[in-house]
Order: sequence, then structure tokens, then C-alpha cells
Amino acid sequence: MPRPNIRVLIADDHALVRDGLRSMIEVDWPTAQFVTADNHASTLAALTSVSPPDLAVIDVRMPGMCGAASFAEFRRANATTAIVVVTGLDDPGLEPSLLALGAAAVVSKEVPAATLLATLHIALKNTRSNTYLDPVPYANELCSELIIEPRDLRGSHQLSDRQRDTLRLLHEGLPNKLIARRLGIAETTVKGHLHALYDALDVGSRAEAVALTRDWLL
Repeated sequence: MPRPNIRVLIADDHALVRDGLRSMIEVDWPTAQFVTADNHASTLAALTSVSPPDLAVIDVRMPGMCGAASFAEFRRANATTAIVVVTGLDDPGLEPSLLALGAAAVVSKEVPAATLLATLHIALKNTRSNTYLDPVPYANELCSELIIEPRDLRGSHQLSDRQRDTLRLLHEGLPNKLIARRLGIAETTVKGHLHALYDALDVGSRAEAVALTRDWLL
């Protein structure tokens, strides 16, 4: 039975990653038509083109991206393409956050090729049938090598908007006074937000907070 032609968007700011993903996808869809993007603007343009892709494989850390807000923009602009996020970020809150925003699946760049291909098949099938099923059980059937490790459920998705804003400014190395100025709040209020943030992250200092969340999507 011939495999259907599909249009695939690969969005990543590293050419080697884009080329590797294309070679991998061509194994199962040898007649696929590809379009590539390497930043926020080109990804949005591809998703809103006259002939939008059937499947999009997107990294969430590219030039011009603003965290989950950019992904939400992609989803609002295109409600039909199956979007699979392939990421190297180590943020335990990333998957639930992006799934809630409409991602078909979130996959680590460390997974085996067979696992990624299985997930892409499921994402495309579910989108075409207007169903949104958890891909993991089906990927497990298609790829016996799939291993699900226990996950730490804490992550950026567990933080409030204010805690996330405060954490971003900690990553910029700002002292409390400048954080207060940027957020338009009192310095004493900043201290309260910091204590709440440390409790949420289970850390004891700003240095620990920054180290723990260095690769989080904020």
C-alpha cells in the first residue's frame, strides 16, 4: 500500500538537527514534502502559509521565541497541523504545559529514532481523526525499546505567572531592587515572591533556583 504524501515542517535553529530529522522522517515518508524554519518568524510563516504542513516538528528554543507564549501563538495561528515538540530542555513542567496549549506530543531529543517516528505517526493519525490520545501506550506497542522513566512533576508549569516572571529576572542576575522596578512592585513584595518561589522549587537560595532551572522553558 503506497504511503500518502505529507507536508512536514521542521523548525530548529541547528542545521544538523534539521537535516537529521529530515533523514529520519524520510525513512517512513520517503515522498514527504519538507519546509524548514530556524526562528520564530519563519516558523509562524510556515504554519500560516497557503498550504500549511500536515505535521510540524518544532523546537521551543529558537531565536525570537518567547517560551510557551510563542508556542501558544503557533497553535492559535494554526489549529489543524499536528505539532510535535522535540526538545533538549530539561524542564519537568514543559510537557504538561505544552500539551495543555495544544501540542500533539513532547519528545526529548535523547529518545531513539524509532520512538520519535512512532510518536509522529500517532500524532498525525490522531490529528486527522480529530482525536487527542496519549501517544505513550501506542508508541510502546510500536517500539519495544521505549522506556518511561519516573518524572519529577515539579517544573515551570507548576509556577505562578509572578513566580515565573521573578525567576526570569533572577536568571538575568538582577538584585531585588531592580526586580521590584521591572515588575512595578515594592521590594518587600519581591522578597515574598522569592520565598514562595524557593518553596515551590524546594531550594534555599537564588543561586540554587537559577542552577536548578537553567534549562527550563520560562
